[in-house]
Order: sequence, then C-alpha cells, then structure tokens
Amino acid sequence: MKITSFIFIVLFGASALQASEEITPTSPAGRSVTFPADGLSPDTLGSPSPSRPDSTTLPRRDTSSAGSSIDTVVTYSAADSIVYSISSRQMKLYKKGDMKYRDFKLDAGHIAINWDTSILTAEGTKDTSGKAIEQPVFQDGGETYDGSQVSYDFKSQKGRVNVANTVIDKSYYHGELIKKFAKDVLFVKNGRFTTCDKPDPDYYFQSSKMKLVVNDKIIAEPIIMYVDGVPVFALPFGVFPAKSGRRSGIITPSFGESANYGRYLSHFGYFWAINDYTDLTTTADWWTRGKYDIKSGLRYNVRYLFNGSIYGAYAYQADGQPGDPGRTVQTNWDLSMTHQQTIDPNTQLTANVSMSSSNYFQTTSLDYPELLQQNLVSDVSLFRSWPGSGNSMSVNIHRDQNLRNGSITANLPTISFSHNQSYPFRSAEHASTPLDQLAWYELIGYSYNGQFQNSISKLADTNAVGGFDRSKLYGIQHSVSISASPKIGFFTLSPFISITDKMYDSRMQYYDFASSTGTDSVVSDKERGFYNVGYFNTGISASTRLFGIMQPNIFGITAFRHTLQPSVTVSYQPDFSKPYWGYYGQYRTLNDSLVSYDRFPSQDALFGGAPSGEFGGMTFALNNNFEMKTRSSDTSQTENKVQLLNLAMNMSYNFLARGYSLPLSDLNINYRTNIAGKVDIGGASSFSFYQYDYSTNRRIDRFLLSEGRLADMKNFNLTLSTSFQGQRKQRSTSGGPQEEDSLKSAEQYNNFYQQIQPPDLSIPWNLRLGFSYNVIKPKPDTSITQANLQFDLGFNLTDNWKIGFTGGYDFIQHDVVVPAVTVYRDLHCWEMTLRWNPIGYLRGFNLEIRIKAPQLRDIKITKREYQNIGY
Repeated sequence: MKITSFIFIVLFGASALQASEEITPTSPAGRSVTFPADGLSPDTLGSPSPSRPDSTTLPRRDTSSAGSSIDTVVTYSAADSIVYSISSRQMKLYKKGDMKYRDFKLDAGHIAINWDTSILTAEGTKDTSGKAIEQPVFQDGGETYDGSQVSYDFKSQKGRVNVANTVIDKSYYHGELIKKFAKDVLFVKNGRFTTCDKPDPDYYFQSSKMKLVVNDKIIAEPIIMYVDGVPVFALPFGVFPAKSGRRSGIITPSFGESANYGRYLSHFGYFWAINDYTDLTTTADWWTRGKYDIKSGLRYNVRYLFNGSIYGAYAYQADGQPGDPGRTVQTNWDLSMTHQQTIDPNTQLTANVSMSSSNYFQTTSLDYPELLQQNLVSDVSLFRSWPGSGNSMSVNIHRDQNLRNGSITANLPTISFSHNQSYPFRSAEHASTPLDQLAWYELIGYSYNGQFQNSISKLADTNAVGGFDRSKLYGIQHSVSISASPKIGFFTLSPFISITDKMYDSRMQYYDFASSTGTDSVVSDKERGFYNVGYFNTGISASTRLFGIMQPNIFGITAFRHTLQPSVTVSYQPDFSKPYWGYYGQYRTLNDSLVSYDRFPSQDALFGGAPSGEFGGMTFALNNNFEMKTRSSDTSQTENKVQLLNLAMNMSYNFLARGYSLPLSDLNINYRTNIAGKVDIGGASSFSFYQYDYSTNRRIDRFLLSEGRLADMKNFNLTLSTSFQGQRKQRSTSGGPQEEDSLKSAEQYNNFYQQIQPPDLSIPWNLRLGFSYNVIKPKPDTSITQANLQFDLGFNLTDNWKIGFTGGYDFIQHDVVVPAVTVYRDLHCWEMTLRWNPIGYLRGFNLEIRIKAPQLRDIKITKREYQNIGY
C-alpha cells in the first residue's frame, strides 16, 4: 500500500494509523505515527517490504509561522517505512530512503530529518552478513558525494560526509571527512586527489588538510605526491587547478644539463588568464654557462569579431669565459603577430607578421622547418568588396626578410582596386539569357585592375656603404581588358584587347664616353619627372570541344571517353623598344655600334617597362581528358567514373620574330593522373626545337631536324605520392559452437577456435610516401638532377604503443634526409613521448612523461639532449 501524506491521514481518519510501541501519546498533537510500507505493524521496520517504494510530497510551508527554512516542495520515499513525529517535527526514512529538494538529492538506507532545524543526517545499513549496504549517495548542484555518514543543513547549505568520495570535473577526491562549507567550497580532512579513475590510482596527491574551490583550485597543506603508492616528492603546500581549460598559474619547469652550457632550467614561467578573451604566457630558459631566453605571448579571441596573438622573444648567448680572447656574445630576438577580424560581411582585416634577427632560429629552435627556412614573410591586408557591383579593394603591407644575408624588401603599402568582368550593354532582364540568344554587342565585356605601390628595400651589397644598398620606389599600374565571346556553330570566338599603363616619377638615362684606357664606359643617371609607359596587345581566340567514346563492355568497363579541347589564339603586339615609343634608349660604343636599353628596368621601376620585340603569331593549346566508366557494385549508383589522365600542351609561333628571337617557342607539357585512387602522379616538361650554339651559349634559329632529331628536353619533373593504412582485423564471432552444438566441453570449445581462427597479428598502421624527380638541362650536355623520397610511417604495436618514423632519402647524394623516430606510450592516466633525431644539426632526443589531465599537464619528467642548441 502506498504511503500517503500525513495531512491526508489526519483529515480523513485516524483509524488507519497504528500507534508506535515507543511513544503512545493521548493527544493528536503529540502523537508519533508510523506509516508502514506494507500495512504491517511498526515492529516490522527491520524487515524489507516486498511492495513498491512509497513517495510523499511535503507542501510549501509558511516559514514565518512554522520556523522552517525549507521554502519549496520536498519529495521523499522509502521502501520500508517513514516515521514522522508531530511534536518534535522529525522524520525518519527506512530502507532505500530517497529525498529530493531543489538541486539536492540523497539516497541512503536510513535518513533522519529535523524540520525545525532543517538538518538532515543519513547513513547506510548492514545486511545479514554485517556488510555495509545502501551507503549514502549525496548530490548537490551536479556534484556527487558518497560516504559512510552524511549531515546536511538545508538552511546554510553546508554539510559533511564521513569517509567520503566525490567526482568533480573528471577529478576524484577521497577524504576521511569532507565538509561542504559553502556552495562551492569544500574542506577535506586526510584527503586524496587524482585524475586517475582506477580504484587503486596510478598516482595521487595526499594532504592532511585540503580546501577545494569548485571549478577553481585546490589548496593543500602539506602536499605529497604518490606514484604507484610510493611517495616521490613533498611540498609544504600546493595549489592545483580544479578545472581544465584556461587557468592562471605557474608553468612548471623542467631541469637538465647541457655539455656546452651547463645545467639548465627550461620553460619556467607564468600563465595569466587575464579574462575570458585574453591570456598572457611568459616563460624563460636559463643555463649556468652564459645563456638565457625569455619568451612571451599574448592571445586574444572575441568570437565572431576578431582573434589574434602577439609573440616576442629575446635570447642571449655567450661562448667562452669572461676574459677569454675568443669569447663571443650574441643577442637575438623574434617578433610575430597574427590578427583576423571581420569588420562587416564585406570587410576583412588579416595580419601575419614575422620578423627576427638572422641567427635566432639557429640558436634556439628545435624544429627543422624553422631551421631550414630562408625568408620570413609578413603581410597585413584590409579587403573590402561591394556586392553586386563587381568592385573590390585591398590595402596590403608586405615585408620579406632574408635570414641568410639580411636583405629586406617592403611594400608600404600596396593599394589595389579591381572590377570584375561586366557587360555594359547587357540589360538586367538578359542576365540569365543563353549566350546564343544575345545580340553581339551584349557579349562585349570589360574588366579593370589598378594598383599603387610604394616599395623600400635594403639589399645586401658588398660594394655599398655598410654592406647594403638602400632604395625607395613607387609606381602606379592600370590594366583594362575588353573581350567578347560569341559562339559560331561548334566554335567559341573570343576577340580581345588588353591595355596596360604604368606611371613613374623617374627613368634611367645612360651616357657613353671613352675612358683613358680606350675602353667603353657608361654612366647612368635618373631623370626625375612624370613618365608614362603604355602598351597593348590584341587578338582573337577560337576553341571547341571534341569527344571520342568507346564502349568495350569487358572486365566491368562500360565506356572510355576522350575529351579534346583545342584552342588557337592569333595575337599581335608591337615592338615597344622602337624609338617611336620612347620607352627604350640607345647609346653608342667606341666601335660605333648602338646598344639599346630599357629606361624602366625592373630594378628601378616597380612594374617594369614595356615589352620588347614584335609579336604577330599564333598560340596553340590542346587539353586532353581521358575517363573511364565501370559498373558499380552499389545498387544506388549505376556506374563509377574514373579519371585516367589529364594531359595539356601548348606552344606558339611568332611570324614577326627578328634578330635573336626564335619564332617557335618551347613545347610545354603538363600531365596528371591517379592510379586506383591511391597513387597521385603529376609532372611537367618542356622541349626546344632549336640547336644550341656553344660559342654563344644560346640557341640559334636552326631546327634540330637538320641533325636528325626533333627536340631537346630542357627540363623534366615528376612527382608521386601515395598513402596506405591498415586496421586491426575484427575477430569473427560467427560460426562458433552454440549451446546446442555437439562440442560441449571447454577443451573442445578451445580446440574449435584454435583450428579455425589463427592468431591476430594485424596492427593499425599508416604509411605516406612521396617521390620527386627533377632534371634541368641549361645546355644539351649539362644536366642538374634531383631525386628525393620522403616517407612517414606510423603503427600501433598495441593499443597503447604508437611508433612513427619520418625522413627521406636523396638518391643523388646517397644521403638520408632528416630522419626522426617518435614513440608514444599511453600509460592510462600518464603518457610518454620520445622523439629521437639520430643525425643532423638537431642530433639528440627528447623524452617526456607527463600526466594526461589537461589541468595537470605541467607535472612531467623531461630528459632532453640536443647538439648545437644547448639542451
């Protein structure tokens, strides 16, 4: 019978109540009442009831009259019985007691509540063997505690748990006594803290006094760390983060010794979580023999608005003792910044800035890509577009630093404006009209690009003062392209004209005179003023598309298709080096020969000058696409399409070539294919049809056909890449003996599986391979060859062991390129990583064992030894 509420019983009949044997008052106000779960007398409280648990809800009370601090509904139930004393306002729940109040929930074998004091106590019970059962499990605000005894004050929301355990944010706490002092503050006596979920944890921190601020920190005094039950170190006090993620605190350093710079303290610093959007990290490395590094990084991130970082570093290194004749001291620095911001849907700001002293990476880095880089490139860009108009604009600041010779070039700034292809004679109503239905003038379109650039440079030059040649240049360039694309039958015709205009404030002028030695001497000078360089080219192109299809229907192949896309372009460009245009100058040598020169060379004019040489010729291009279709095993897909080969080639012929210009250009070929979806193959090559003159070291206007050959290869490159992977085989459970099989005994059962299932020796693995082959032939009898193989192999010996190998091999130099071995071991709540570089500039190793929990990852053991760096 379900236990009904006390109020219901008082109103509808006291005859259903049975008086307790312990208290039998005469007046209803002082009566102690027992509500049996199965309708039996009170002497059955110690026996479990077979009926379902009963539930009672206390209605909201008027705390001013009743004196209770409970101001909302309390739901409680018990499997055996509930005893309520009217005079003392106390209630007891027996057998599988359960109580819920707001975010508070309690399950225990025995629960006692004093409604006047709002204090609750709970404990477990024992079974017939004396074993403790139904121990209290206490939940408050999403936190769970279990122990032998629980006390809780509803009014102050304080409590205590004896011999307690709790889990907060995947961290495990155990204590002889846990007191809940405030909503988010716990005090633990003789406590233990760990992130290991084993019953006997691999590691833990032990403290006689511990304070836990939920989702903040743990303060312990003293603190002893145990690993596998053995104390490994102790501190008079300790502070740990109690939550993963960004938390301010000290960054734990690592220790070691270097043969070159003595003992060191590495990566010691502080992490400051300034607010939810910004944090600052500062670390330092210090050696006992004259070396130290300081690094600091600021990060910021405001979601949907902007994010970025600022990083700076300073390094000091002294080789030799003070007073030594050969002592050297060098200081290096590094500065980098990133920023991304969406100002509005059409405006974006991005920045990626990197600059450093020339030797910074050589003296501090443990990363091969950083050691091998030749340049540091910085860019800051603001981009703005105007949807629907085709217009866009960008402002860019660019800096390029050469780390080898110290040269620096910078564009401060580059301003670009562009207008996409638009059709001024086409009305909006005809925007989606097919091209063959438009009038000829509606097919005429134009595009525009404009650019202003201001450039400064500091280039290494041993003949210049200070070892660098400094210059400053600026210029403006405009480009307009007008074209149309009418379709005539199967051909698409595209007449076009391109106009380019460049503006400068100076041009070069050369003066010739005879020196005292009788040799030619030339003096150059810059003429200041406003100079305009304009040129154009025009032409027409025709293209079409041809298809060839073959349907063999053999070996699952349903069709082959060959698509040809030939195009021919006829174009003309005048010779802008003629005096008529004024873009080229001339001077006369002692032997009375004229030498032509560009008044706007690229080293003195940002966008260069006008092209020289007249071109009136044809350009041929042919693209080939080979495809295959096969039957599909997937019923939802009728056929599979497979790309076999993409092959493209182009060349041109100049009918107006004069002098040293050769009419027929090189033949350029590009190809790309994929084999079985596994191997990517690509490459390119070029061929010349002309003979090479060794006396002038150039090719001359004489075809190789006269020597019985068609062409000379000038360069060739081939790249191959592939990747493979394997997974552990899944052991099949089908086909084994069932209960009704004739194989009954355990021995027969084992023999059955030994016969049909071999040992599983498969392991997860992955392999990536890359091969590159390049041949460059500046002369027919001279070639420069490169052939390299790169590999990346990883596999799991077990579920917890991962091993990786990376490196390469140079087939020309017969040398292994930057090999590295990495080993990872999952140690449950710990992890171990080992990186070993057997050869090279960074020859050495780095071994690290650390706790996996994010909030404790700075607790680690590190052994590091690298040559040339100081570790």
